Amino acid sequence: MAIILQVSRHGWKTRLLVASMYALLLVGSVTMIYPFWLMLAGAVSSEYDFNDFRLIPKYLFSDDALLGKTLYERYGKTNFTSFAARYGLMETYYGWSDFRGTEHLLDTLYGEEKKLSQNSPGAAQKILGDYWDFKKSLPPQEMEPLYPDKPAPFREFLREKYSKEVSTEQELIDRINRKWTRAFTTLNTVLPVPGRLYERSWLPSKRPDYDDYMEYVATIPAENKALISSGEFYIRYLILRFNTVQGLNKSIGGNFKTLSELPYARTGKLTEIYDNFVKTYLPLRLLYVHRNAETEALWRAYLRKKVPEQAERMPFFTTVPVDPGARVLWGNFLKNRLPGSAIEVRGPEERFREFLRKRYGTPEKLSAAWGIPCASFTEIKLPVKLEDYHLFERDKKELRKNFFFANYKEVLGYLGGKSRAVWVTLLLIICSIFTALTVNPLAAYALSRGKQSISVKFLIFFLATMAFPAEVGMIPGFLLMRDLNLLNTLFALILPGMASGYSIFLLKGFFDSIPTELYEAADIDGAGEFSKFYSIALPMSKPILAVIALGAFNGAYGGFMWAFLVCQDPKMWTIMVWMYEFQANNASNSALVMAALALVSIPTLLMFIFCQKIIMRGIIVPSMK
Repeated sequence: MAIILQVSRHGWKTRLLVASMYALLLVGSVTMIYPFWLMLAGAVSSEYDFNDFRLIPKYLFSDDALLGKTLYERYGKTNFTSFAARYGLMETYYGWSDFRGTEHLLDTLYGEEKKLSQNSPGAAQKILGDYWDFKKSLPPQEMEPLYPDKPAPFREFLREKYSKEVSTEQELIDRINRKWTRAFTTLNTVLPVPGRLYERSWLPSKRPDYDDYMEYVATIPAENKALISSGEFYIRYLILRFNTVQGLNKSIGGNFKTLSELPYARTGKLTEIYDNFVKTYLPLRLLYVHRNAETEALWRAYLRKKVPEQAERMPFFTTVPVDPGARVLWGNFLKNRLPGSAIEVRGPEERFREFLRKRYGTPEKLSAAWGIPCASFTEIKLPVKLEDYHLFERDKKELRKNFFFANYKEVLGYLGGKSRAVWVTLLLIICSIFTALTVNPLAAYALSRGKQSISVKFLIFFLATMAFPAEVGMIPGFLLMRDLNLLNTLFALILPGMASGYSIFLLKGFFDSIPTELYEAADIDGAGEFSKFYSIALPMSKPILAVIALGAFNGAYGGFMWAFLVCQDPKMWTIMVWMYEFQANNASNSALVMAALALVSIPTLLMFIFCQKIIMRGIIVPSMK
């Protein structure tokens, strides 16, 4: 019977009431869908744009947003200073967050590169081809990989390198630990060991972990390796010393507009600044000292003062010595005694110019090949921005796809290494559902068909268990499992959930509603009590059994605290325990946590969809009985 009669539906008050009800239902649905949608949007974001809280991440439709996200990942999430110095942006941008609100970022960063690529695509390809050939000619120790915060490729390299000699994951970790003298527990805890390219006195050393990493870097394509130019060091030095271009202009009486406009050369009023930069800031491995009578005399005089006993025996070094003690002496000699005119910078930028000089011979031939005017090789800079623009335009579709699935791939990769946890969880779910659909219906049927006076007492006892939260029984349950020697076993996970007071109460009420005529007809046919239970009670209780199965699934699959309490051995951890550890290790990366939550919720959703039709039949079945 309808709540609102047909004759009453035409009045404006009734229509207003119905419209208000639909409006409330719509608002309620939005309040449910919005947070879920926001979680899914966060799962395909990253630390760069997670705090935008957009229902559709901007990088999916905006090239400017995609560019900022790409640069953030390409140059390292915490390495904005190096990126800004490389691009000459240290005076206009102060962090990655400044990129998120910038309109027309693509045109702002790559105006000239965009024009060159569109007007002369062949010239742009020629420049990049020369640049990549140059990078291929360098040893890996002089470069740093891009995407430094992605350790997965390095771990895969280690797996391929050492898996030929081992058969299991644990043997692989043991071999790496022995060679590196470390104590890693899993391959997911292994991190790259990059060189300290920004440190003044650092030199590559012979260490097993560093050697393995350099072997990996050698396999990376040239386009995914970066060079730290001496010009980048110069910009960073100027920022540290003068803070702004105004401070520099005040010091030398200049009128430069930005620090990136300064010529990177020992010239004019900048001579003292340049010499001080070379002697005190630029890494020693990038310097070369010209050997002549004057510089050698200065070197001997310096040694006689500092280390008289070695003054005549220590050789003259044109490049930084490997011996730490000699390296300190050499660095102080450059800083305090050697004139700036005797020091030559041989950084990546200078070596790239030498590479082009050998390849083309004259600036005119270089200009003809590149399609741009070039009066001297000293004008050439590393085409970092052109390289980044070219790769971005070439890989835009792939970048969007990679960013969309990146978090899910990382979570699945993590779970992929926990295959035992998948099997433990699957076995736990099967056993939990089976026992819940066996023990609870049998107990409820016995109470329904037994004497009512006794059944009521048992039912009150079962209902009393619902008055206390599950956490109250955890410690007694743990002690019981310990006394039975069941800790770290599947039985400890299954036994406490075999019976449920709520499920028994629910099923007893349903069994009580079944007409007694059905049982009497079965008695006439000579059916036993178990046959009546199996052939009459259970088939008519499918909606309730589906609800119980869904609850058993959620308890087995989603349970964390009890599973961790009674099974502290990682070999018996379920998926949820491992996911808890994953979330704890990535607590700072909210987007990754969202992706993990979205993935682990899929089995529950599928289980609900499977049970939904059966559950909905519960609305119809009572009216048909």
